[in-house]
Amino acid sequence: MVSISYLLPIKNGDLYLSGIFEYFERNFRTSDQIVFVNDASTDNTLKALKAFSNLHSDWNIKIIDGPGMGIIKALNIGVDQCDNQWIARFDVDDKYVDGRIDIQRPFLKESVAAVFCDYELHFPSGRAAGFIPSPVENLSVILSLPFSQQTPHPGVIFNKKKFLQVGSYSENDFPIEDLGLWLRLATVGDLLSVPKILLNYRVSNSGTIGSKRKLASEKLSELTSDLEPIWSVIKNNISDIPNLYNELDKFPRPFERKLLFIRNAKYWRRRGYEIPGVTRHENISMLFLVFSNLNKFVTLIYFQILRKIYRNKINSPK
Repeated sequence: MVSISYLLPIKNGDLYLSGIFEYFERNFRTSDQIVFVNDASTDNTLKALKAFSNLHSDWNIKIIDGPGMGIIKALNIGVDQCDNQWIARFDVDDKYVDGRIDIQRPFLKESVAAVFCDYELHFPSGRAAGFIPSPVENLSVILSLPFSQQTPHPGVIFNKKKFLQVGSYSENDFPIEDLGLWLRLATVGDLLSVPKILLNYRVSNSGTIGSKRKLASEKLSELTSDLEPIWSVIKNNISDIPNLYNELDKFPRPFERKLLFIRNAKYWRRRGYEIPGVTRHENISMLFLVFSNLNKFVTLIYFQILRKIYRNKINSPK
């Protein structure tokens, strides 16, 4: 069985630690490892981490107490302290499905750079905020990358060897350092995803992306200004696109996956790349898809509007 290091960078996470501790107590395997990076917390985070480590002294747990390095340095230092080739990201304020790691573990092959998953979203109040399906196959994942939506950072397991090969997390990619990493990893290995909800992501503007949304948008434009490195991967397998679209019927929630697949293909076409139609009459297929799943489509739009209203409210001047 492949051993995995769980990586958690934490800053003032005392409010959520009991939840992640209980999760690990239910799910941790002693062949794995946990690496906590405390980034200058001013609450009881460090004390709680030490107490948890002492309680499970037979587990492989490392606690790195940083002086306020920022998320990217904290992540890179944490990766350096991970003993295993495979590293699973966790965030303390998100929720995870029991068995998440064991569900992703079978996908961890030498040719693979990262494995993602489907995820749900919730507001800080606990109210549901929607669902995002993952693309599943490597080519589908790569097509989705410019939208930076279907590859959740807190739900990934990545290959440390390939991570170091492409230069780790980059300060230049802040505050969407995860997308910068995926774009580089796509050139050295496969990006896959498990078509199951394994993560419940907390929508909050208190985090890096929430508080730096404009900068994130500018950085997204910068990172996707030159797509040639990953286009070279796509074009070598471009004839597979129609088959990949049809195969989405095999997975749960095929409507949502197919709708985003068509959106992703259209994006690349608008950028001037010769992406074939996913069906012979793609636009008609998309209309039929929407109208035959109208309730699901309305639900998707409803949750998008809810998330936008929430973020606008948080960002509005007081």
